[in-house]
Amino acid sequence: MKKPTVYLEISFINRLADPLKRDPRTRQQQLDSREWWRTYRQRYTLVFSSATLQECSRYPIAHIVRLRVRHLAAARRLRPVSSELSILSAALRQPHGPLPSAELLDANHLASAAILGCRFLLTWNQKHLANPFNRERVDTIMEEHGYKAPTHRHARGVPPSGYRVVLGPEADRATCSRISTLSVGVWPLSLITITSA
Repeated sequence: MKKPTVYLEISFINRLADPLKRDPRTRQQQLDSREWWRTYRQRYTLVFSSATLQECSRYPIAHIVRLRVRHLAAARRLRPVSSELSILSAALRQPHGPLPSAELLDANHLASAAILGCRFLLTWNQKHLANPFNRERVDTIMEEHGYKAPTHRHARGVPPSGYRVVLGPEADRATCSRISTLSVGVWPLSLITITSA
């Protein structure tokens, strides 16, 4: 059975590789990221794009960059066709899309994950990438360009392979094998239910 593909976005890599922070929210995200990495990464094909590497490399502390790059070594770097990436990335940004026009790298992450056919985009970025208020518009833009949008997940929300994710009101508690409501950002508004496939 082919493993589902997970696109690694920089906020996940940062939480995974950086030294533990004092801020309790960030620290919990770091611990959750490390737990996901230890427990679930072998169940997925991990990929990243030039956008992830570009953001990783611009950090000013060299040993932190090396830690981040070391984690990326466990994944494959894939390069979407640049013309497709440019077109889809532009469509995802304002004035047509939900992302601010200045958020080129976030738009590139979304576009890359879709073009590469990733099932999941693993991120802690609730402002632009895992924002449920943007989701419908992002899905529509992806479909208009012939792509299927990846499912956005935080480390706590990526299910083990062989499971499917049901979001929101269609989630049926009676059939759940696990229910997890994320405690960060806007995600508590969405029930994440993992049921047997």
